[in-house]
Amino acid sequence: MLAMLVTAAACSGNVNEAASSTTYNASYVGPATLSGVAVPVGIAAQLGGSSVPLTATVTMSQLSSTVTGTITVVTAPPAATPSVAQDTVLQAGVMGHTTPSGLDVAIVQPSGCATHFSGPLTLQPDGKLAGTFSGSDCNATGQNDLVLTVLLTRQ
Repeated sequence: MLAMLVTAAACSGNVNEAASSTTYNASYVGPATLSGVAVPVGIAAQLGGSSVPLTATVTMSQLSSTVTGTITVVTAPPAATPSVAQDTVLQAGVMGHTTPSGLDVAIVQPSGCATHFSGPLTLQPDGKLAGTFSGSDCNATGQNDLVLTVLLTRQ
């Protein structure tokens, strides 16, 4: 009877408990949206002005509760338009720390058009990381003019 109670207690964890004990030494890839900034004009023109899907790749290394890494957001033109080349929209560093629900992250691109985002990445029940970051760059008129939303799957 005691063994059954111990087993039941061990299985009673939730996503929040799992998130704080997860090791984030990995690459995560998935769809992204970026609002408040235009996709490079040449690419939008090649697609007839339609919206261009984006893909984010986040590679992180974790030491204790601190994570560091990189993020690259690229255009992912539809397969129907093979003549459109992939283009990098954002390439930046990632810094943050673990939280009970996932990660609290800052994304910083100090060179070129300086860009800064911050926000949470939340561990989903299916193991994906989801997040919406707000920030600004050299073209922004306000602090939170840019919004980056990602849904990342561990590779």
